Amino acid sequence: KKGICPIIEKDLPARLEIGIKSGNLNFTIDSKKAIRENEIIFIAVGTPINEKNQETDLSAVFNVAKEINKFSDSSKIVVQKSTVPIGTGDLIESVLRTEVHLLGGFDHIVVSNPEFLKEGNAVADFESPDRVIVGTDNEKAKKIMTGIYNPFMRKMKRVIFMSRSSAELTKVFANTMLAMRISAINAITELAEIFEADVAEIREGIGSDSRIGSAFLFPGGATFGGSCFPKDVRSLVTIMREQCLSAGLFEEILKVNFRQRQRFIFKIFKYFNKSFKNKKLAIWGLAFKAGTDDVREAASLDVISIVLDEGGEIVAYDSNAMRNFQKKIGVRDGLVYRNSQYQALEDADALIILTDAMEFRSLNISRIKELMKSPVIFDGKNLHKPMEMAECGIDYYCMGRPYYPPK
Repeated sequence: KKGICPIIEKDLPARLEIGIKSGNLNFTIDSKKAIRENEIIFIAVGTPINEKNQETDLSAVFNVAKEINKFSDSSKIVVQKSTVPIGTGDLIESVLRTEVHLLGGFDHIVVSNPEFLKEGNAVADFESPDRVIVGTDNEKAKKIMTGIYNPFMRKMKRVIFMSRSSAELTKVFANTMLAMRISAINAITELAEIFEADVAEIREGIGSDSRIGSAFLFPGGATFGGSCFPKDVRSLVTIMREQCLSAGLFEEILKVNFRQRQRFIFKIFKYFNKSFKNKKLAIWGLAFKAGTDDVREAASLDVISIVLDEGGEIVAYDSNAMRNFQKKIGVRDGLVYRNSQYQALEDADALIILTDAMEFRSLNISRIKELMKSPVIFDGKNLHKPMEMAECGIDYYCMGRPYYPPK
């Protein structure tokens, strides 16, 4: 209500301010008022993975459905926006119909409309979408959903209608495919290192093929995390197992992601003769990706926990995510934070880069040499060229690229 954006997301604070000033955007915690005053209700709640059984926790989704049941005084179009397993729309419909006759016979229409927004670029993705998936067979719902998205379709109509189940599976499978591309390029880095091939050259070679393309083929040791890719792959694997289907291909995506992150950490561990004791390591990048404050399943959580557990010290910097990281990991001995990336380098034995933030892509070599005990960099995002780093006197390590001794 105050116009304060609670998350780090480019362009969102400005949209929030405009919406509030215009009166087009309102907030309430009165669910009865919200439900009765609107014909269309979007369900956009968290759907985390239950760590015990690896199933998607849909309790928040069903709680909203129950609120709709409780307070509706007319039929609603209920749009499921959260990422959910296939079949969830049927379950929502079942919840809504449980007491339908007791509540006056309202026949709510359930639509699947999954989001395809990238954190850090969500506003632009929403305003210029590749496609808008709408899962419904109901003609009234199709007309209303078309009207909602028409303002964003001036250049080209990109609303794709399909069945509700197809829409649900499209979302989960899309994220799984993107995660698979990242794991595929990471899986080849170990072989590349053995034969001193360069994964950057390999990426250029395969990415130039129009059937493959170069998007989501960035290798590194700081592997994918966040709230979407790991969760959606696990969700797909779980529901395939429930249907007695082989999920081996998709299970391997997560295994490769885990192995690659561990391999990167071991590379650092091995450099220090398999001991972090009394070593001071600087970390640049705490979020799971640049441009956000989201630290869910971030590489930083694994790297920092292992270093601290093994007796090392960490000096961490991230322009957006330090507060959330502190909340996530809690108070730990040996972990301190700095408000500038170069301040974090003072007397450090090595620098570990874990996001591809723009500020990490261009290095002040003289400051690095001046501040660090020795200029050693472990680059989890493969941001720099190994030969150039060597020529600048930097002992530089990344994933899937040849090593050159510093000059």
